[in-house]
Amino acid sequence: MQNSIVLLVDVEAALADSDLADNVYLVDNTRALGSRDEGRATMVSCVAGVHNPDGSPAAEAVLNWIAYGISALPPTLPRSFNLRSHHVAHDHALLEKLAATTHPRDVAALLAAHHEEHGAFGAQRSAMPYLPVDPRSATGEFVSPDAVDYAAHLNPEIVAIRGEAVEKGVIFPALYGSPDFYTEGWYWSASVDTNKVGLHDYILDLRLLRPTRSGGAVTWAPEIHPFKVQIEVSASTMVNGFTGGPLPGVLPLAPPLPAAEGAL
Repeated sequence: MQNSIVLLVDVEAALADSDLADNVYLVDNTRALGSRDEGRATMVSCVAGVHNPDGSPAAEAVLNWIAYGISALPPTLPRSFNLRSHHVAHDHALLEKLAATTHPRDVAALLAAHHEEHGAFGAQRSAMPYLPVDPRSATGEFVSPDAVDYAAHLNPEIVAIRGEAVEKGVIFPALYGSPDFYTEGWYWSASVDTNKVGLHDYILDLRLLRPTRSGGAVTWAPEIHPFKVQIEVSASTMVNGFTGGPLPGVLPLAPPLPAAEGAL
């Protein structure tokens, strides 16, 4: 069973509060199996273990985590989206300046300055490929790079999984390869020991970036915020779906019909 847990983080509020407690919303894919409080920070994910009659695991149970900022760009956008939006923003700004300019010499100076700053192919790419360039607020206005609103466009990143469930060997987290460029090709996953039935706590360490302006430059200070999550492990014995009995089991057969008199 693959249990996927999504953390939706209100990054702006979390930075303002310096706390994740009331600024995270959890969603998973096992609500039908018993997960509860979906959409809240207190969600408990259900991990349904299935065992053979001898107690050995009949199927693996795996947890997967991914974190998104509520105000961040959708992860399904192409990687070139930020670069293209940067080009469009600077092209519009250049057109506005050119429209207000009448002297040919001033037009040439504007074009030369634009070429020198952004190159022959338009705006330069951000040094951080997942960093939004010229982000806009909900009202369509540009947001200053040193504003907390700007950080809301950045996805939080899970940097560690620890706590009681890890220490007791209930879950075994590790990093695995992924095509997600934002996390540099990694994601967190863990196998679960479904013999350890019950409610277990673990801690996710999320990294948020806080923008600060110093000496005319914007720097991004990483902040690690812990967040406690719970899983509930259950166990049941695998049964034959037709008979309700143990596997492999024998399918019930209808009794033979009595032979009619005189039949060959």
